[in-house]
Amino acid sequence: MTIRKSIQMAFKQLRSSKLRSFLTMLGIIIGVFSIVLLISLGNGMAKNVASELSDLGSNVISVSFVPQNAEQTFDYETGMALAPVDTIAAPEEMHAEPIVANGKRANEQVIGTNQNYATIKNLDLAKGCFFAPSDVTYRQHVTIIGAQLAEKWFPNQSAVGQSILINGEAYKVIGVLKKQKTNLTGSVDEKLLIPITSANRLFQSNQVSLFYYQAVNGLAVDQAETELKQSFDETFPQQQTRKEESYTILNQQATLDAVNSITSTLTLGLEAIAVISLIVGGIGIMNIMLVSVTERTREIGIRKAIGATGGNILSQFLIEAIVLSLFGGLIGLLGSGLVIQLLSNVLSFTIQLDFQTAVIALGFSVLVGVLFGVVPAYQASKKLPIEALRFE
Repeated sequence: MTIRKSIQMAFKQLRSSKLRSFLTMLGIIIGVFSIVLLISLGNGMAKNVASELSDLGSNVISVSFVPQNAEQTFDYETGMALAPVDTIAAPEEMHAEPIVANGKRANEQVIGTNQNYATIKNLDLAKGCFFAPSDVTYRQHVTIIGAQLAEKWFPNQSAVGQSILINGEAYKVIGVLKKQKTNLTGSVDEKLLIPITSANRLFQSNQVSLFYYQAVNGLAVDQAETELKQSFDETFPQQQTRKEESYTILNQQATLDAVNSITSTLTLGLEAIAVISLIVGGIGIMNIMLVSVTERTREIGIRKAIGATGGNILSQFLIEAIVLSLFGGLIGLLGSGLVIQLLSNVLSFTIQLDFQTAVIALGFSVLVGVLFGVVPAYQASKKLPIEALRFE
């Protein structure tokens, strides 16, 4: 009997008991569906996090500061003075303030920073200009607003040159930022930027809780981090009576490596669970095939009596197991593809069906069919014609 004939007979047998065939394939369907979906979801999350951290800059170091006593002060001048050579620095001090703009009132987040903030944060302007160093030096009342604020406050007109009130003080809009996608640190689309020196007066505090440092001119970020830690250790020595340090230094590249490690571990664990599901599906195939061999004992005897060899019987039952697992794999693959497409439209990051993962999952499902179909096929091939014909 040719392989083609065996495949035709396998399809005929599967069609004769559609419900049982589907239930047999269910384990394979769930296994392939899980593998493809979970790996694609894990890869999509990892790529999204990596992309957002890359947008923030892998050569950026952030330092957050929390005073441990009333004597500790971390202000703009101190943060700039601690910047290593070949780095640029920018503070980020954010408070919610009442705003009046074009007759509209709201409470919005106001960020005090300097002229380096746009470079470090990869901000682009849609209109106008960014701060000049003199704006920071002379505490100018100028502001740069996010794209959504510009649309909300000044529809159908240019926001640049307009005047707004921040906590009762007039500020001139000198720039509008391009619309951004939301990332790990949020978006500036609904925030205002003002010079840090003006913010100190507005917020009635010289303290800065967050500073960014970006390595430039070929300086290695690890070296910059080491120099920063040394400078901060000297400026803010750890208190003998307390274990906490007043500052936390965070390397973006180290964060990226940690996130990649975590997502890889989670993905591996999810893959293991999905593989177990496939194996369970394979056991289901073996059980049903064993039942099928028993039910079709007389058929096997008749086929052997008219000349079918043990190899013919073996190939027929093995092909049936492979067809079951292959179709189950294809259904699982199709289902995962549809869910991935749906999730891509719902989630804030893109998920793509990975071709390599799909091929591996489908190949593994066929392998499961072969491995768990061998035993029933072998038992069928070893049945003696006389005993098989006497079976009722």
